[in-house]
Amino acid sequence: MGGNNQRITPLRSAAVLLIALSAVLLPWWCAAALCVIALFYFESFYEMIFAGLLMDSLYGTSLYATSASTALFLLSIYLKKRLKFQR
Repeated sequence: MGGNNQRITPLRSAAVLLIALSAVLLPWWCAAALCVIALFYFESFYEMIFAGLLMDSLYGTSLYATSASTALFLLSIYLKKRLKFQR
C-alpha cells in the first residue's frame, strides 16, 4: 500500500500545478473541468477547494467558485462511499 502512495504523490502534485496554471492562464471552465476530473481520480482531492479560492480571487466572483468546489467535494465523498468508486 505504501508503494502506491509513493507513485500517486508526484501525480497529485503535477495535477495541483496544472490546475493552478490553468486557473491563471486559461478560461475558468478549463480549471473547473480539471478539478472535477481530479476529484474523482484521487482519493480525497481537497485541493479543489483551494483552486476555487484562487479562481474567486482572480475573477472576483464573490465566493461562487469556492462554494461550488466545496459542494462538489462533499458530494464526491458521499458518492464515492455509495458507489464504491475508489480503488
